[in-house]
Amino acid sequence: MLKAKLAAAAAALTVSATLLAAPASASNIQSLEGIVAQEMSIEEMQAVTGELNAYDIAAELSALSAKYATSAPRLSAYFASLAAKTLVNADRLNAAFKKLGVLTECKSCTP
Repeated sequence: MLKAKLAAAAAALTVSATLLAAPASASNIQSLEGIVAQEMSIEEMQAVTGELNAYDIAAELSALSAKYATSAPRLSAYFASLAAKTLVNADRLNAAFKKLGVLTECKSCTP
């Protein structure tokens, strides 16, 4: 479970970092076009299965922000910023996840 959460956090950091590089006027995730991707192993794919929903990723980043609020305030602020940016782009991220066939049901959303 921890491995899956770390993989999801790593995916969120990667996606969020790319989104930060995109111009504010970008209407889609064009900044992802410059990423050189490599094939994931079966183990890596299984590690992230069930973790690809932007709202869940944002919730994990928010939890990390709260966890480090006292001991590492700068790290906490970074996680909070990434969580906010992930939430702002959640619909677009989830659309991309859906297109790739890896979108999962939101576990952190309230009905």
